[in-house]
Amino acid sequence: MNKLYIYDFIISCFLAGFNIYYIKNFRILFGMLWGFFILCSLLLNNEQILYFTSLFIVGICVIAIYILKNIPISIEFNLIFWILYLITAFVIISIIISKKFIFNNINTDAPIGDKGIAGKFGNTGVSYNLKTYPEKCYDELITTIETYLIQNKMANNIEFDKNDYNLKNLYFKDLLKNICLSKEFGNYIHGINTTKTCVYNDKLGKRVLKDTNISCDKTNNKNITNNNSEIRYNIIISKLKKIVIHWIKEILKNNAYQNNKLLTQLGYSENTNIDNVYLLEDNKYNNNIGHNFLKDAFYNEAYFEQHIIKKNNNNPFNTIKSKKSDNLTLFDLGNPYYWGKNFNKC
Repeated sequence: MNKLYIYDFIISCFLAGFNIYYIKNFRILFGMLWGFFILCSLLLNNEQILYFTSLFIVGICVIAIYILKNIPISIEFNLIFWILYLITAFVIISIIISKKFIFNNINTDAPIGDKGIAGKFGNTGVSYNLKTYPEKCYDELITTIETYLIQNKMANNIEFDKNDYNLKNLYFKDLLKNICLSKEFGNYIHGINTTKTCVYNDKLGKRVLKDTNISCDKTNNKNITNNNSEIRYNIIISKLKKIVIHWIKEILKNNAYQNNKLLTQLGYSENTNIDNVYLLEDNKYNNNIGHNFLKDAFYNEAYFEQHIIKKNNNNPFNTIKSKKSDNLTLFDLGNPYYWGKNFNKC
């Protein structure tokens, strides 16, 4: 039995006892009223609609017979009394039904609606070239995340503004900027030995290898050309896209409560292993707190410490930052989360 129903029963019994104890006259009448009220509430709370309706009608009749036999009513007020009696009866049944609706609303969520019809594809945009690889990298990562978030929200029937960005979080955007502006990213593209450090030379106005005048944007190897840099860029950006989507999924990953809720909506027991249930991939990544993080401009990873951990989940940034658990680390460059954390002007 639902805890709310138990509380309702206890409170009703307490009020009934309090009421009957302090009323000297008509104790039997008030006892009958409270008894029918409590019994009707129990039946309705347990979905016994037929028994509830029958008991309510019988209760009205029994109490009316008791009044006729034991309580004298003046003839001139007889009609008014019975009109008020019927009104009171309907008020009582309204209270019982209202309680039931309130309990249902507290314990249930709105059902997931049917997926809407997909709209038409828009016209292909005009392509353009960016001046630098870091700018191109940031643009491609943002576009990849936006595309995924639209796909995720459509799969989970989440309303969103098609004319607005889905990723608004400045903390996460800064993380992407650090990656694209990092020496690890730049050195890999241009074939620079990643064990050496690039710094910005104010006199030369460009990034060079530390303690040399060798540009980080060029190489002395004649076999490495701009075409090779483009190939290396395509390799690293492809891996970075997979990594940032992996991070977004960690942020949106359902916690235990949300998985149980999803299983219940699909008609499964909460003890069912969700990995054995056929689901759309995006249904497993529908954490409300994660969505709130991504669409709020000013939240950082401390936000998860305050909210998600209390809801039986881990801080996703602990997984993102973990080198040991990160199977998507790039080559020998380490976890991209740490790229550019201490970069200077570049």
